[in-house]
Amino acid sequence: MVSSKARTRIGFHSALKGIVLLFVITFSLLFAAKPALAATSAGGACPTGNNTIDPQGNPISIANVGVNGTISGAITSCYYISKATGSDSNSGTTEASPWAHMPGMPSCTNTCASTSPAPGTGLILRGGDTWTSSDLNITWLWNGTSSHPIYIGVDQGWYNSSCGGSWCRPIFNATSSNGDIFNFANATWVIADNIEIKGMTNQQNGFQEVGGSNVRATENYFHGWSHAGSSNNVGFAAMCGAGSMFDHNVMDGSDSTQNTMNGVFGSCAGTIQYNYFNYMVSGILGSVDNVNNNIVQNSVTSADGDHCNGIFTFGPQSGKTLYVYNNITRGMQCSGGVNFWLVGNSGGCAGCTSFAYNNIIDASAVSGNVFNIGGHPSDGNTGTYTVENNTIIANNGGTCMGNGESSPRSITNFANNHCINGSIICDGTGTTCNNLGGNLLQSMSTANKQGYTASELEEYSPVAGCTSSTCSTVGAGVDLASSCSASMTGLCNSITYPSYDSTTHTISVMAASARSAAWDIGAYQFASGSSPNPPTGLSATVQ
Repeated sequence: MVSSKARTRIGFHSALKGIVLLFVITFSLLFAAKPALAATSAGGACPTGNNTIDPQGNPISIANVGVNGTISGAITSCYYISKATGSDSNSGTTEASPWAHMPGMPSCTNTCASTSPAPGTGLILRGGDTWTSSDLNITWLWNGTSSHPIYIGVDQGWYNSSCGGSWCRPIFNATSSNGDIFNFANATWVIADNIEIKGMTNQQNGFQEVGGSNVRATENYFHGWSHAGSSNNVGFAAMCGAGSMFDHNVMDGSDSTQNTMNGVFGSCAGTIQYNYFNYMVSGILGSVDNVNNNIVQNSVTSADGDHCNGIFTFGPQSGKTLYVYNNITRGMQCSGGVNFWLVGNSGGCAGCTSFAYNNIIDASAVSGNVFNIGGHPSDGNTGTYTVENNTIIANNGGTCMGNGESSPRSITNFANNHCINGSIICDGTGTTCNNLGGNLLQSMSTANKQGYTASELEEYSPVAGCTSSTCSTVGAGVDLASSCSASMTGLCNSITYPSYDSTTHTISVMAASARSAAWDIGAYQFASGSSPNPPTGLSATVQ
């Protein structure tokens, strides 16, 4: 569903790396020997129609859903689960004869317990039904394949009366539960889609995937979490394996205690895209490979004293390359937090290359460093950085980007960055700053007079009527078209500007403007004498 865009405005401990490693080792030992169970009988016919989306947000049928794209004929048979009307003694093969629980739930018995989902199986949860603490801490023991993953999700035509006149998500109420919501340790080729998960505490992960790979979590809605004892070493996605996808999820802490939890925590190979992180200690905290089109806002002070962050990447999780683009960080509420950090706490990353482009980094007045590049001196060499076409607002008056700890241990090549209210564009104390041209440092008053303001629908963008003589970013950049290939293709377009509708819980992006022969400075490309394009097409409904 496409909806109108609602505007919701939106460090570090050196010991954290060791904590993360201990976390990984502990869970690996616990689950390394977990056996995969043999597949059993096939289910019934699957729902028709477009009940889900692909990783880019395009509506597709369950039959064609995949982890990293669409797969024709991926899901071939389905079981149905309704907590309100089902019985685990039923066949589970139709909506008229559902189970009450799904395999992996501790409360699953009888036919449910004797069924092992095979590759190509779908498990369909009835919309509006609620599973509680005795049903959760789901231990997943089955694997799909690249051509036939296992799908856990929904039929948007099947829901109970509590939804009202239209479909709503199935609900996992984690209040008083123990353990992770989904334990996907060692799992491969599994998809979890469109579940509302509420009542978690900072003693639980949402999707925990130690030792797993190619797991996708999409369109899930987390809210209403709380602080319960000392720990922030958890996340709604934790320890994602190679090839995994975490996309179009909403983690909205507006109704939480607003003092705990991380969005993505620990190592997370694969892709993190089109997500909304609101009112948590850190949005993204760990080693990652590709982070794009996310909103991270209102990072909060931890009840346990942990450092708050917007997007804090430890480094690439697999290989030597990291991509971070088309993201928005804003509204940090905690004092001293780092808004945006590339390859901090890496323990060294010589030979690594990191790319950051088309990001909007809107650092609040109370926040700490705006944009850190590389780690502390003890990390040693952390490689080469390419930082291009970002819009950076230093409301705290800090350095726009760089590293303030001597001596240089990396190389930063930067071009076409628009920095407002910063002291300098690049601090070369701890990184060698190579200015490749097209960078603009403006005072807040000059930017505001030219129309770049916080109150715009797309903050600090060029306004309607801008020309190269009235708006300093327009046509003033250097041409970087030769860099636009593979994972850098998006550099040749403006930011797609992800946004969140808090009424419909919808994530959408606006249509990108192609960068013309005259490149603009910053994340935006001024289009044909008008403001940036409104959101279109790509969306995910998370009700």
